[in-house]
Amino acid sequence: MKRKSPVFTETIICQSCGKETVRRGAIQKYCDECSKAKDIERKARWAKNNPPILTTEQIKANKAKAKSRNIERGLVNNKLTVENVSVFPDANL
Repeated sequence: MKRKSPVFTETIICQSCGKETVRRGAIQKYCDECSKAKDIERKARWAKNNPPILTTEQIKANKAKAKSRNIERGLVNNKLTVENVSVFPDANL
């Protein structure tokens, strides 16, 4: 026994643009054009929240870059904060 496909004879008003369109499903909210635009927005939002999986080589390269940046930052900070400990101008020995 084959399931019957539902037949929708009514129309809906698109919640995005307000255009009247033929109903294609039970919970349809948008016309075809707005539905496509909403689908693209939804996929872009998903892609932003789910970055691609990195390979082992990419992970190693990212760690190496971070390590070199940290070393450079440390050298700059060291030059700014290091004091010459061999000179004590106000020490009374």
